[in-house]
Amino acid sequence: MAKGLTSSASGISLDNGEVEVDAELIAKGLDLHPAEVHSELRRGTIQSICEIGTGEDSGTYRLTFRTSDRRFRIVVDQTGRVIKWGKVKFPSRANPPRGRI
Repeated sequence: MAKGLTSSASGISLDNGEVEVDAELIAKGLDLHPAEVHSELRRGTIQSICEIGTGEDSGTYRLTFRTSDRRFRIVVDQTGRVIKWGKVKFPSRANPPRGRI
């Protein structure tokens, strides 16, 4: 089980192929306030994708939530139990380097 997220408190439910993730979990993963999640999803500043595992990953789902500078990814089994998760903050691009790279 992934440290910090337990199956009873994962905030993820799966029902007939429908995946629901609690806004508090998304907020925690993206370092946002929970009240911001729904409005940011509607505005498109939080993007999400759900991938269904095949082959050796069959029976798992990979859920990814992204903003311009953060990514939060969770892998769960068919019951919504968290197998692993991680989050990344990307460097600010406010002042990109000048000249050729």
